[in-house]
Amino acid sequence: MIKIVAILAGAMLMLAPAQAQTRASELFAVTLGSPFKVTPSVHSGNDRTLAITSSAERPRPSNADKVLCKAAFKAAPQNGTLTQAAINAHVQDGKWRQAARTALGQVFKLEPETPFMDKGIAGIEFVGAPAAGPDASRVRVYLTLAETPAGRTSLSCATFVEDLPAALPVFRTVRGAITMPK
Repeated sequence: MIKIVAILAGAMLMLAPAQAQTRASELFAVTLGSPFKVTPSVHSGNDRTLAITSSAERPRPSNADKVLCKAAFKAAPQNGTLTQAAINAHVQDGKWRQAARTALGQVFKLEPETPFMDKGIAGIEFVGAPAAGPDASRVRVYLTLAETPAGRTSLSCATFVEDLPAALPVFRTVRGAITMPK
């Protein structure tokens, strides 16, 4: 699920010096109350990854590890000279959105993307089905990408197709609970 974000990040971001990665990633957080639990996770290609589980019966996570969502941050020092307004314009540009769609489309059959604005930060969200894998036809993923001067924040959530309509508001609540380093 998060692997595609690493592909996209690799295609669109350069490596950051370790010190800059550490400072920005320390600011990255997901703050949710019950029924959610947020724990540190690891995913290569990201500076910080957080796993989100839920004790609620719905939406059901489709992953074997029972993680509902993973939020990740990757520092992007090349963004540091840009204002949030300039980054927002870039994220909202059709070329950036097409690059994201192309990268994610390698692993997911995507529906049209939806732009969003969260705390003054522009991003895009996708819903799609895995192109392959166990129960791929039964699984739906919710993916978001947002950029700040500090770097890229991504969110990846997975549930079953029959749970998706009720899950989308939950996934958007998780997205809204993310503190993105600026």
